[in-house]
Amino acid sequence: MTHSGLADSPLFHNPSSAHTPNHENIQENKPIKRNHHDAMLPSNHEDRIESVRKAVKVIGKEAATYRLTKKEKHDLLEIIFAYRLKGIKVSENEIARIAINYFINDYKTNPTNSILQAVIDALNQ
Repeated sequence: MTHSGLADSPLFHNPSSAHTPNHENIQENKPIKRNHHDAMLPSNHEDRIESVRKAVKVIGKEAATYRLTKKEKHDLLEIIFAYRLKGIKVSENEIARIAINYFINDYKTNPTNSILQAVIDALNQ
């Protein structure tokens, strides 16, 4: 069966596939080491947080540009300001990567009932 569009993206390949490297090895140009944890997806809230944390800790090197509304940009800046008032440094990039990794993780865990799928369905009605 031939896929097209997003189905061909490496983001949507089965993580247990022998051809799918784990992201930490890609970023650091290390040889791929497969183990029994590679195919495991987080099953609870704490595991999901840890999975997203690990992904965001890896320095991203791929450039991307997203267009935000004024409200989205304002809301992001308010969040950043609130954290900085608490003495916590956080960037717009970190917040965006947290969100992206959360949605990817949620989708991989349960594609048909993910938040991403529900919003995409609502957008296409």
